[in-house]
Amino acid sequence: MRRRTLDGIEFEFDIEEQGMKAERVQERFAPLDGWELVMRPSRRYPGKEVPHYIWTCFEMADHYEACELVGYVGELADVNSVRPEIDVRGNLVYLTARTPKVGLTERDFDFAESIDRELGNGLKVRALMARAS
Repeated sequence: MRRRTLDGIEFEFDIEEQGMKAERVQERFAPLDGWELVMRPSRRYPGKEVPHYIWTCFEMADHYEACELVGYVGELADVNSVRPEIDVRGNLVYLTARTPKVGLTERDFDFAESIDRELGNGLKVRALMARAS
């Protein structure tokens, strides 16, 4: 771990963290239920696609419950040391997991597994539509 200070606030980050190889992404993605894997064109290898992020959607009874879910997801994110993108639209909550500037990491998949384990598929609906990055 490496520490940096910015305006008197100390941050820790893992300088060694790297994105996962496509084969490893497929291994970790396979057991996830209700998650979508989004690919993007490779900058290094024209004509090839690389993993970009994973996402899922939860359908709640109403907007209030959707906001409660966001708080709970935030707690799971802290435990897993990830910062997911969370989008609330009415009673729907979209979660996107990826590590900025790195791509998909083991932490992102650990987070997705903890979401599945803690929340189960009772709340989750099938992915509603593919999102462009």
